[in-house]
Formats: sequence, C-alpha cells, structure tokens
Amino acid sequence: MHREVAREGCEAPKSQMSIFKYILSSKRTMKETQKYSVVLLFNKDGSKVLLQTKDRTAFAGMLNGVGGKIEKEEQPVMGAFRGIEEETTLKRNKIAHFAWLGTLTLPEQCDTANANKYPELWFFGGVVEDEDLVQKAEDATEEVGWYNITADGDGTIRPVTVFERDGKIEHMELAGDGDLLYFIGVGRRILFNKR
Repeated sequence: MHREVAREGCEAPKSQMSIFKYILSSKRTMKETQKYSVVLLFNKDGSKVLLQTKDRTAFAGMLNGVGGKIEKEEQPVMGAFRGIEEETTLKRNKIAHFAWLGTLTLPEQCDTANANKYPELWFFGGVVEDEDLVQKAEDATEEVGWYNITADGDGTIRPVTVFERDGKIEHMELAGDGDLLYFIGVGRRILFNKR
C-alpha cells in the first residue's frame, strides 16, 4: 500500500517515481537510525496477542508490542529477548517459534530523547504455550496483557481493545498508523499459517 505524504510548503508526490525524484532533489539528508524491538507474542492457538500499554513517547496510553530501545552494540534479536525479560516475567526458553517478522524505518521519531534519529522498528513474533507465565516484571513501568484477536468477514485482523477495568468499559488505541495490525497479521500467517 502506498501513502502520499504532504509536507507544509510542498506539493505531495504523485507516484513512486516522483517520490524518488523528490528525495533526490531535496536538501534533506538521511539521519542515523535508532533501533527498537517490537515483539508480538501469541498464545498457543494464535487467538490472543500480548500487548503492553506504553507510558512514554508519543505512544503513551496506547497499546504496542513488548520491547523497546535496542542498545548500540546489541543485535536486534538479543535486544528483543532483553526487552521481553525486562518488561515481563517471561524467559526466552518459554517462547517457541521465535521469528523475525520484518523491519520498518519511520520518517518521524516518537521518542524525544532520540529526536535526531529515524526510528528503525524490528518486529519479532513468538508463541507462548502457557499464558499464565506472563506477568509485568517487578521493575517494569508498563502494564502487559493478553488481547483477543478477531478477524472481520474480509479477514482483517483486529485485536479486541475494548475491555472492562474498575467497572468501566475502556477502549485502548493501538500505537502506530496501522503498522502494528499489519505485523500482527504477518505473525499469525508465519507462526500459525492463519489469515
């Protein structure tokens, strides 16, 4: 899917070729990237995904995969496992079928501490046989929980993000601009051969 991007003071490119020409003709230079892991853990039948409620960055108050900043000398997969262990009580030997789902570099930073770098998101997926093994780690600041996944008649994947808390019905917004839903779908196809 191709999205047109309009910036203040310039006309949006009309095709992929014009985007290429726009990038070459602009005075913009590529910034360094800051890597982040986003881990989507599924229960054993793929009907639920583990998400955490972000408490910082532009995504504060939204649901996202478990993970976070990958350290400078760290391999993305090791950063993903470290993020899982720091944010939950889950150990890596309790995750089956761990797989890289894809990488996405965004044109805008959501973390003010790294505003001068493009965010490079490394998406991973895995299967947790026992949902009860997963809890928020003692030192973690962000809540984690299992969310049911539903598919519309057209096969569109959506985590059920309406739930009851303290007697109130709440709706949680997902982080990103559809990217998280896309990678939840990719994870289900790769790990469970499901749509």
